[in-house]
Amino acid sequence: MRRIALALAIGMASGASAQQVIAPSGVEVQLYDVRFDEDAARFRFVAPVLAGVAEVPDSWTADATWLCTYLALPALSANDVTPAQVVVSVSGAEVPFGEATPDVPQFFEGFAVADGACQWGLF
Repeated sequence: MRRIALALAIGMASGASAQQVIAPSGVEVQLYDVRFDEDAARFRFVAPVLAGVAEVPDSWTADATWLCTYLALPALSANDVTPAQVVVSVSGAEVPFGEATPDVPQFFEGFAVADGACQWGLF
């Protein structure tokens, strides 16, 4: 499985700590995994403040769009990767890829990549 160097993607985040990003809602997230399948790049974040949250936060779509636009797309561009879709996910704790975790909330948003922009879409 092809992976983007996490250091590059994380290094694109500005701030005191290159590993932590403050989303527009004020939620602190940390990128911990980037994966590829046939047509999608998956950027996986953890936000401990979401541990125990049962419902999708109202700000999640805006935060995911921002993470796609300002972190995922620049990292993909720097690596000459052009997936058809970017999936941005955040969970309350790091979880193994592809596993259901009833005790750890996971939220996902999918974006088409068109004209150099993340276009939100249901998936």
